[in-house]
Amino acid sequence: MTARDVIARAVVVGALASTLAALADVASTVLWLAPGADRARLVAVFLAVGASAGALVPLAAAAVDRLLALRERRPSLRHAVVVALALAAVADKLFDGGKMRRLPAQVLLRPLAAVALVLAASFALTRLRTFAASLPGRPAWQRRAVGGASIALALALHALDHRVLPRLYEYLHACLGAATALAVALALVALTPVARAKHTTLRRAAVALGLAGVVAGGWAWGALDRWPNVRAEAFGPHAPYTTADQTLARVATLAAELDAGVHMHVHETAGEIRDAIAEHGCRRRARTGRWRSPSISCWPDRRSPR
Repeated sequence: MTARDVIARAVVVGALASTLAALADVASTVLWLAPGADRARLVAVFLAVGASAGALVPLAAAAVDRLLALRERRPSLRHAVVVALALAAVADKLFDGGKMRRLPAQVLLRPLAAVALVLAASFALTRLRTFAASLPGRPAWQRRAVGGASIALALALHALDHRVLPRLYEYLHACLGAATALAVALALVALTPVARAKHTTLRRAAVALGLAGVVAGGWAWGALDRWPNVRAEAFGPHAPYTTADQTLARVATLAAELDAGVHMHVHETAGEIRDAIAEHGCRRRARTGRWRSPSISCWPDRRSPR
């Protein structure tokens, strides 16, 4: 299979898988809204973002993989390079909040976590790629079994993301979303003729989906930016106990200038409130209130004492 065919297949499968994953997001979130123009627009935006990300991210990943293949034959090393930047950022974020930030020797823990994540992802992607490549030659009953198991796994990951752990940090939600899309992609390879399609058909479909992804993605983000009922968060200081007063003041100034939102965790535990009173003589929310403006939103945990 040529490099063009590999990239084309990645774009087609990725676009279809991500769009189906976006449909699951729509079913679990948007459809619970009251019927009306907002719900219809959100459905269109979700699907456009899903199709765009599903086409463009695999396009970039497959292109990098093919370039690396000119010098490196081992797919595990190529996969490690492809995911290294994203997973290194995830590993670094793991130690920015909660109990993880209190662990000692973070200078060593952060790179070790990054290496562990990259190695695990590289191993999983290599095995998944080898297994997916073998599916077209397997008996039909095995393909159906793999497809059914993949759909069940995708639904379980989606439920874990949206129902079981809805309050995870955004980067962890992104990881679960990527895993869901990969499970859907495996189901598509097992149950549909996309893996056995002619090369010319795949190339034409990939070009069409790539162009549609660029157009749809640009429209979706532009629609969200202009939408009065949707407010994007441009700043996300983790919490008052991890952010200095000078930083909070600067964030408030920039948010007011840009008319942007600010998201921050406050009053999540009783211990946090006690520590704030002991250190600053006031509760966390009173401290952040010094820079309160229409652009700042502080969301306390409903279970925390008032």
